[in-house]
Amino acid sequence: MSGVASLALNSKEENALNLHYKTKLQQLQKLYDKTPESFVHFLAGSLPAIAILHLKKLTLFSMITRLTDNILNRIARYILTTAKDNDKSWFASISKLCAQYNIPHPITLLDKPLSKAASKKLFKNKVQDFWQSQFRMKSSSLDSLIYFKPEFMSLSRPHPIWTTCGNNSYEVSKAVIQARFLSGRYRCETLTSHFSTGKTSLQCSICPERSIGSVEHILLFCSALKNVRTLLLSNLQQNESICDQTKQIIQSYSILPTSSQVQLVLDPSVLPEVRRETQKGNTYIIEELFRFSRNWCFSMHKQRLKLQGKWTNS
Repeated sequence: MSGVASLALNSKEENALNLHYKTKLQQLQKLYDKTPESFVHFLAGSLPAIAILHLKKLTLFSMITRLTDNILNRIARYILTTAKDNDKSWFASISKLCAQYNIPHPITLLDKPLSKAASKKLFKNKVQDFWQSQFRMKSSSLDSLIYFKPEFMSLSRPHPIWTTCGNNSYEVSKAVIQARFLSGRYRCETLTSHFSTGKTSLQCSICPERSIGSVEHILLFCSALKNVRTLLLSNLQQNESICDQTKQIIQSYSILPTSSQVQLVLDPSVLPEVRRETQKGNTYIIEELFRFSRNWCFSMHKQRLKLQGKWTNS
């Protein structure tokens, strides 16, 4: 992005930059292709490339507003007062950005320049609020993101799926599987049936009941994975490194409807009890819950692949 802010890019060029950045974020998080853009950015806690570009352009313009005796300041004022709607100049694009993000008109900023700190805070808040609203609206409209709650997500910090792993590479590998489940792109039978050109069964490939192979089935109900679930719950009770409060939360959700149980396993950070404790500063609870939940997702995934004959240690 270095130096790009000074260029007057067209929409095609901006979109290409945006797609490239989204793809790289997706690959870094080891998410599947065609994972929804909103999910990729919320999980990474990162604005899209086009928003970063806009921030850099607005920051550059803010610097020009404070150079009152500079020729660029005079050129900006001239173009902004004479430019037509179809003007493709750099300063005209600043006017459009101010309208898009509900920022005072560029002429107003030239007349009353903001300090560096004030302009940085204003632009960051406006741009971030705009894209968070856009991505929350897009995420809410996707049935595949039923367990992803965008109203609790931020574009300024990574999701707890990643931050609770620390620097442990094995925990990160587990978190990748959990993220794929949460993204609605995990390769269960109900999803892979859409990829096949022929007639593909929706039934679970590993259990004798041949139930519908959904995410819920894999995580909670598949009889072929019952022993794994039993072992995980048994280990939970014996694990002295997990506090009683965390165990109580897990136990209380085990008797709730399926959607609540799956929410606990895929993203416990949005649960009311967890949010209250986090606001009190009890961050150890969310760390313990994610340690339990990502281990649950990974264990189901691993045993499922073993039974399918697809598991490799690489």
